[in-house]
Parts: sequence; structure tokens; C-alpha cells
Amino acid sequence: MKSFDIVFQESENQLTGRNLDEVFKSFRDQPGPYHFLTATKTQYWHPDTEALEISNSVNQELTQQYLKKEKPLLGYSSKDYYVPLDHVDSRHIMMSTIIFSTIGKEIDKIVEIGSGFGNWIRLNTDIINYNNWTMIDLDFVSKLQKWYVSQTVKSRGSINYVSSDTEQYNQWLNNLDSIDLVIGAHSLSEFSLPVFEDYFNSILPKTKYFFYATHNTQPSKSLVYKKLEMINNHFNPIVSISSQHGKVSNILFQRKDK
Repeated sequence: MKSFDIVFQESENQLTGRNLDEVFKSFRDQPGPYHFLTATKTQYWHPDTEALEISNSVNQELTQQYLKKEKPLLGYSSKDYYVPLDHVDSRHIMMSTIIFSTIGKEIDKIVEIGSGFGNWIRLNTDIINYNNWTMIDLDFVSKLQKWYVSQTVKSRGSINYVSSDTEQYNQWLNNLDSIDLVIGAHSLSEFSLPVFEDYFNSILPKTKYFFYATHNTQPSKSLVYKKLEMINNHFNPIVSISSQHGKVSNILFQRKDK
């Protein structure tokens, strides 16, 4: 069963010998190791109007709160490349609206698996009241998170950065107790089955709610169906909304024994 693991490895390899600070300063608009985290090609210059329409249909007031948040210039090499709202931003707004319109804005502990450059926490800080937000990603991505979030987010709660491919992850996991919400926005659906199973068995049993976004046919239909089968054995879907013209399912689950 295919997955996107090779993309992650190739991206990390591109960092070899490069100055991280210089790469960070233009990660949103220049081709490079972090381009898989950002909008590219035609999705770069315009918002995803379908995603914003879905968000408005779910909760217009909350959607407007997200849209009013000023997007920083950080990560763009020049003002000429700055885009106030691209496809990635639009979809993060839509998914955030789906989640927090359903479970409310008062969330004690959030764990985000595959949190990219930190756009989710940037969007939700000052809109969602969280006490603890943990971001889990590969070490080379976690480095970008720290750089970006430290300069764009002034949180009243605690923010944790956990590198999944270091000993730090195991130490964090050993101290993990209950979680209110796990966010797996595409990341979990893109992992190989063994990686997915590791997260599923170690983190997901401790959460009440789980948000999962998945392409319906990629990276392979067999992998998509296998993961959804595992999830449905332990969670009940409480909201399911299609996007990207039916190619993606955005599903909010509640654990059956919670």
C-alpha cells in the first residue's frame, strides 16, 4: 500500500548543507524542502472558495473570526509574493470551523499530529481557548514550527513541540494522559500503515475527539479503506463533510467509550 513517506524523506534530504534560517525565511513561496506543507501552483495565489463556502454554511460567525485574523508576512521572501489567503489557509479555516462549531471553543488539551509549519495554532489562538497544544512532526519540520510559531503566536496556554523521530517523542508519550482532541488533518492519512498504526495505538486511545481529513483515493484506495476501518472500530463519526469536489472527507469522530 503506497504512502507519502518517500516525499517526506526527499524533502528532508533537500536540507542537507543548507542554512536553515535562510530556508525558513522563504519557505512559503520558494520551491524547496518545505513546499509539501504549503500551497503551490494555482492553489498558491487564490483562496479555496469551496472550502470557505462550506465553512460559512457550518458557522458563518466563526468563519468570519478566522478571516479577520491578519496573516503575517513571515515565511515569504518578498511582499510581492505575499497572499492574504491561499488554498491551505482556506482549508484550515474550514476544518477548524467544522471541529469547534461541534465541540465548542473551550478545549483543555489538543494534540496535533503532522502540524506542518504551525498554521493551525496560528489561526486558532485567541479564537479557541486551549490550555495545552502539542504539535508532533518530523524533526526537520518541528524546527520550522518553532521558528514560525514563536514569532506569530502569543498564547496564554502552553505550546509543546515534539519531534516524532527522536527520543523526545518516547519521553512525551510515556507521560501522556487524557486528551480532549487529536487533530490529524491529512497527515495520518498520508502515513504508511505501520506509522499510522503506531500513532493509532499509542495516542488515539487517550482522546475523546479525533478529527481526520483524508483523500478518498490517495495515496491508495486500499490504504484509505484500511485506516478508516480501524478508526470506525473505536470511534463514531459525528460530522462528515466532503470537500475538494468530493475528493476529500473531513470527519470528526468521538471515541465510543468516552
